[in-house]
Amino acid sequence: MSTKPLSELIAERAYEVYQKRVRSGVPGDQQSDWAQAEREVTEELKKKESGGKAKAPESKPIPVAAPKAEVKPAVAKPEVKEPPKPAPKAEPKAEVKAPTAAPKAESKPAPMATVKTVVAKKAVKK
Repeated sequence: MSTKPLSELIAERAYEVYQKRVRSGVPGDQQSDWAQAEREVTEELKKKESGGKAKAPESKPIPVAAPKAEVKPAVAKPEVKEPPKPAPKAEPKAEVKAPTAAPKAESKPAPMATVKTVVAKKAVKK
């Protein structure tokens, strides 16, 4: 009997299953390789424990369906293209000039009219 742990025996067998699968080009994954290796190792151990009297059935790899190819129609529909739209005409942009700031003169409030100036203006108008 082997002195290796069960998990190590299964790991070695799973690697052998993987290598065989890759060489033959069969699709699969590591979970299915591990499951197959686990079945084979446990069957082999049972066979050895029983003294080789009971023959375990041969394990067969689980068939894995290949990925489906995308089926395209034999006659392709022609693409309907819309005619290109003419580019909008660019209107000339008027140049916007920043207003030039004239020096501001200090504005003084208009002097208040006095009663004399108002009376004087009225007198002149008459």
